[in-house]
Amino acid sequence: PMCAPESHELVQTRGRLFAVADGMGGASAGEHASRMALQMLAQNYYSAFGVSAPLALRDALDQANGRIFEEAALNPLFSGMGTTVSAMIILGHWAYIAQVGDSRVYLHRDSLGIQQLTRDHSLVAEQVRNGIISEEEARNHSLRNLITRAVGIKDRVKIDLFSIRLLQGDTLLICSDGLSNMVEDRQI
Repeated sequence: PMCAPESHELVQTRGRLFAVADGMGGASAGEHASRMALQMLAQNYYSAFGVSAPLALRDALDQANGRIFEEAALNPLFSGMGTTVSAMIILGHWAYIAQVGDSRVYLHRDSLGIQQLTRDHSLVAEQVRNGIISEEEARNHSLRNLITRAVGIKDRVKIDLFSIRLLQGDTLLICSDGLSNMVEDRQI
């Protein structure tokens, strides 16, 4: 889902926020966690003043993490809930990206083709990065959905931040593992 402010002035100063959250946890817990993450991310980002866009994005996601963690601790129905989050601010000629989990942000640029900008926080992705298994082995690995970081699982979460200067014709894609696990990058 896309989250955007209603005020044109706010868009000019804070940019547009796009995000994907893929929840996890029993029954409706994952859906609840992902909905909370997106709502809190937008609310907290657009109400932050006096800090740069990337820091406001990181802080907004950190606040969402704390709130989801509290809710999971207080309500047995939501025990263990969490969500991946890939969020992106487009502000002027820049994209600022915050990442937790295995949802992804891709860039397609004519001169480069498609590139994954984010790094998956999953056991299998870490094994690929360390040369333990190949990317082909990872694609069919039985533990490919086991993530090592998620929003709401712990009281604090490490958030990866990226920035990229955008060029005319660039295309950005945010997706959950529902796409990236099923379709190879070149097909995307």
